[in-house]
Amino acid sequence: MRRYLNKYIRYALCALAVGCWPIAHLLAVQTSAAVPAKALDSKASKSASPSFDAAAHPELARLELILGSWSVAETHYDRRGHVVATVKGAEEVAWILDHHVIRRSYQTETGSGLYRASGMLTYNATLKEYRGVWFDNVSDSGPSHVKGDWLEETKSLVFTLESIGADGETRRYKIVEQFPDEQRRIATTYLLSGDEVVKKMEVTYVRTIPCPARIRGVFNELAGPGKK
Repeated sequence: MRRYLNKYIRYALCALAVGCWPIAHLLAVQTSAAVPAKALDSKASKSASPSFDAAAHPELARLELILGSWSVAETHYDRRGHVVATVKGAEEVAWILDHHVIRRSYQTETGSGLYRASGMLTYNATLKEYRGVWFDNVSDSGPSHVKGDWLEETKSLVFTLESIGADGETRRYKIVEQFPDEQRRIATTYLLSGDEVVKKMEVTYVRTIPCPARIRGVFNELAGPGKK
């Protein structure tokens, strides 16, 4: 017990030192504001779920890059590429179901209220692609369905998302999620309309806890060559 408490205190002090307490409390996110540090530590992740073998499931292990607590900054664009809105929020990402699925709890705040969403993502070994669903509190025609893959040459996750609009029409989007460093993720969403590809939104995620230095080893291992 003492060892656990000491480890917890070290994380707390580290977070205070770099000012990386999550903003989830300010936005009233109804999830834990701090994902346990062991979720981002490769050795601890394995010990937390003995049945999970990262070497045997490299595609699932890749999702460790997304785990944790994040601040969120959305930028929305019109068809001409002009910024029409910016929104801030928070996201929590954690393993569920014995390292078979990650759960994303997402929330942003606008002038008209709160946008809340919950997503799940896994790797389908039969189809050899990532598969997921996304529910939110504003759509009456959900969920949205997503599928994608990891592109080794660009070190990014690339997804195709399909959703049904209020008019019953299916809309398709391309989402490119990049990992510039261990502190950030940048996800860019494009509307696919016939032969037209329109940039609609860019979301920048910044880690809030634990301290970036703590996860450096895990990030380098998962992101592969070229990331330091």
